[in-house]
Amino acid sequence: MLLSGATIAELSVTITPVENYQLPPEAPPFNTEKKPLVAGSAVKKAEDVVSTMLAKGFSLGKDALNRAKSFDERHHLTSNASATVASIDRKMGLTEKLSIGTAVVNEKVREMDERFQVSEKTKSALAVAEQKASNAGSAYHEQSLCIHWRFMGFKCIQCGCESS
Repeated sequence: MLLSGATIAELSVTITPVENYQLPPEAPPFNTEKKPLVAGSAVKKAEDVVSTMLAKGFSLGKDALNRAKSFDERHHLTSNASATVASIDRKMGLTEKLSIGTAVVNEKVREMDERFQVSEKTKSALAVAEQKASNAGSAYHEQSLCIHWRFMGFKCIQCGCESS
């Protein structure tokens, strides 16, 4: 029912529940126990559904997005997922480990750069390439001017010959 109000091929979508609906046999069994949903999987599934619809060209109206936001606020899916991620991060120290790893990698890159002078060599190579490109451009410009003036001189000589 979240998609009621959405548009597909410029047609408005209205979704209503079906009375006594029976799931097809290949559908996963419906969980009748009141266990809380795993927030991450529910959010992931919702993201997958919306992403797939958008990728196939469906356009979700403002109403559909507002209903999805309302659903999320009622069931606290985003906040539960965020809290779970924060909890896992605190337990495993992922942010700290990534920060330390990044610092180590950056230090190694700096050491290698100092040792092999990669930055300086790159700057020098770029300067040489720029100079060569500039020289080539100037030479081309001078050559084209010479050709132009020679051609114009030839035309003048040719015109002079014809007028005699």
